[in-house]
Amino acid sequence: MIGKTLAHYEIVERIGAGGMGDVYRARDSKLGRDVALKILPPAAAADPERRQRFEREAKAVASLQHPHIVTIHSIDEDEGTHFLTMEIVRGKTLSDVIPADGVPLDQLFEIGIPLADAVHAAHERGVIHRDLKPGNVMVDEAGQLKVLDFGLAKLVTVVDADAQTIAAGDPTQEGRVLGTVAYMSPEQAEGKELDRRSDIFSLGVLLYEAVTGKRPFTGDTPISTMSAILRETPPSVTSLKSVPRHLARIIHRCLEKNPEKRFQTARDVGNELEGLQREVESGDVESVSGISGSATVPTARPGSRRLKTAWFGLAVAVAVAAAITTYMTVSNRTPASYEDVTPPRIRPLTGSVGVTGQGDWSPDGSFFAYSHSTNGPLDIFIRATAGGDPVLLVESPWDDMRPVWSPDNRWIAFLSNREGQMGLYLTPPLGGAIRHLSDLGFDPLTTLASRALGPSAWSPDGGQLVFSRMRDGSCGLWTIDLATGEETSLTSPADADDAHASWSPDGRWIAFRRAAGGKHSLWMVDAGGGEERKLRALTSNLLEGHDWSPDGSSIVFPWSREPDGTHLWSIDVDSGKLKRLTSWTMVFFSIGRDGRILANDFRDQSDLYIQRIGGGDPRRLTFHTESNSAARVAPQGDRIAYHSNRTGNNEIWILDQQSGKELQATNHEGSDTDPCWSPDGKTIAFVSTRSGSTRLWTVDAGGGAARPLLDHDDARAPRWSPDGRVIGFLSRSSGVNSLWLIDPEGTRPRSVMDNVEDFAWYKDSGHVIYTSAREQTHIRAVDLETGHDTLLLDEPHVELAAAADGSALTYCSARSHFNMNLRVLRLEQGEDGLPQAAGDPIVLTAGKGQWHVHNGGLTPDGERVVYTRLTATANIYVIEGAFPDFKTAR
Repeated sequence: MIGKTLAHYEIVERIGAGGMGDVYRARDSKLGRDVALKILPPAAAADPERRQRFEREAKAVASLQHPHIVTIHSIDEDEGTHFLTMEIVRGKTLSDVIPADGVPLDQLFEIGIPLADAVHAAHERGVIHRDLKPGNVMVDEAGQLKVLDFGLAKLVTVVDADAQTIAAGDPTQEGRVLGTVAYMSPEQAEGKELDRRSDIFSLGVLLYEAVTGKRPFTGDTPISTMSAILRETPPSVTSLKSVPRHLARIIHRCLEKNPEKRFQTARDVGNELEGLQREVESGDVESVSGISGSATVPTARPGSRRLKTAWFGLAVAVAVAAAITTYMTVSNRTPASYEDVTPPRIRPLTGSVGVTGQGDWSPDGSFFAYSHSTNGPLDIFIRATAGGDPVLLVESPWDDMRPVWSPDNRWIAFLSNREGQMGLYLTPPLGGAIRHLSDLGFDPLTTLASRALGPSAWSPDGGQLVFSRMRDGSCGLWTIDLATGEETSLTSPADADDAHASWSPDGRWIAFRRAAGGKHSLWMVDAGGGEERKLRALTSNLLEGHDWSPDGSSIVFPWSREPDGTHLWSIDVDSGKLKRLTSWTMVFFSIGRDGRILANDFRDQSDLYIQRIGGGDPRRLTFHTESNSAARVAPQGDRIAYHSNRTGNNEIWILDQQSGKELQATNHEGSDTDPCWSPDGKTIAFVSTRSGSTRLWTVDAGGGAARPLLDHDDARAPRWSPDGRVIGFLSRSSGVNSLWLIDPEGTRPRSVMDNVEDFAWYKDSGHVIYTSAREQTHIRAVDLETGHDTLLLDEPHVELAAAADGSALTYCSARSHFNMNLRVLRLEQGEDGLPQAAGDPIVLTAGKGQWHVHNGGLTPDGERVVYTRLTATANIYVIEGAFPDFKTAR
């Protein structure tokens, strides 16, 4: 088989063999990764009934997603060869690791606790291993324990004499025997029907061997070994090794002949081992000579156990990956009262250069997940609350953000704009196969898309997620059931956006933010659908997110109600009473089960720069402490119009390039943004909310009173054509993003093209370069008179701008918001009058995640470009004491 290709897998080497067939390392040519191929024996593949059973059982096993269970990627067939593709594990089996005298006690916990956790997780999904043994448990090079062949022993149909494995016929029928003899349960040896308690017996055999180095049941032949399992009592663990008596009791209870007398679940075994470990580490159980040496098998494990492994390098980082496997149940909550709250304690958890995005607690609060722009785009990291180095969990060239930890500790949900569209994804907390749940319908880099997940997006039982989806011009709330994949619409607002949805602790309500017409309010909706309840309209912007207090009596949110900044407030869901909790500017936060708040202090600074396309350093044009954006160069090349919020709200400003003097062209409490010049340089058209909705206005370039240009709601992105004949703008008033034209006097508004996401004029009023709303990686050009359309470039992008002479096009690369950089495409006119690319795009800026850019405009000759450079800083803090009377069992 070496060198042969099955489907798109090139077989490199044979790495194992067993009753299920040979195992090979293969190269996946599509994804560029190594996988393990387990090839079904020809005799089994030739039997249609057995093959169907193989596929059915393998699908069940493939549904398991657990950090300590090897992942099955797919079930495939190529020219009659049937095979599984699986995660490849490089490391050693426990058969190779367990020494002749057994492992030290601390190492036993490192093996037993995650192993019991993995077995229990499989049992919960109805999958029984049937062949649990040291040879099917590996410790990989990263120090993580992995269980192989979960459930696949049920499919074994041959005898492996070397491994003393017996199998025959349909193992689901009574009277059939299969499994590796020394690790069989009595009922398995007798060929009886099996349940999860059979695996618990095998788990006991494995733990016995790990502690003592010896198997509890042996014989000269497989039959004599089976006889020992059925009739003999193994020597006591304490007679072979000096260990705590409670450990011996745990193992021997697993080895009870009668399934009714064993532990009934693998979770019970894990809980007993965890309890014993805590007693040993605390000194409640006296350390016994010969059992407390340092571990030699680095393996991920629950709680605060530290692993001695080279993978992470630092002990704290090791503990991050280890403790994630802990399952925690929080109960016996005492209703909280936080009237007369004393000032909470605030301390930083991160302090890295770049942007640190929204974080979320692990169920036990020992760790938190967050996104950060370390490598340019946002990636997802995990870090110990107590400190230490972060561990990279999810990495891609796209933004991966808004991690939300599931209450049962099985998953971290996150948003990603990978594949060119915003989607909802899952990853195991220790890493592994990423699962795509659903597409959300947002443009990849819109602000609203990043708000599709709230900090308590998981239902309390971990079975459902609530999220936002854009459909038909509005953003509503949906839920998805992880077990069935069924999606349910909760809200369908008209001309509004619902976001930041968070489940109440009792699972009854979902709180969310509704934005409509520039106004914001807090709402609740019954989690089962139906009743919606408005909590409060807010007189100023409700900023990023909100979450429930730990007892569910109130909702906490950041709110810029006062002129001295944004603070955290709470609103009682019954009385509507407001209370300010902090006196510090914070956004993006999550409240843990113990009442601690994880918060960000997001700040940004943006200024205008001008840069020659042919080379040379950029020159900074503005020097302010606030946001300065959307720069457009006057047709004469002497002035730059832009908007800035330095006065407290966005206004239009004009910068004279030669003198450096600035003129404030507008002054209104509404937001004035997105200026564009008339060809003669005398008038500026812009977008303003001063009339209550986003409409078009104009102002003289020398200042004066602004004038309404068009009484048309939802008018955005005005662009005066180079020949001065029309003004183009975008609007969603018809239900889809469309390109509209008006005369310069504001007359004859008309829609000329649907599904336009962004646009720029090419030389005159008859030719347009645009982004298709249907294919958002496409930059296209169209003749508005003939309808002739051509593809100019296929690349993820946002924010188009073109030189008036048609010589160049600028855009921002758009795989990652915080790694957006400016690119230039030189243009030449084709025979059809439309532009075509004159060479490859030129990369003009490289912020590498420390800063990013937004497009502005080109000078008339297309040789220089003005753009915004934005430097954002955001770190995570923990706030303690906001709920001083709240108590929870830990």
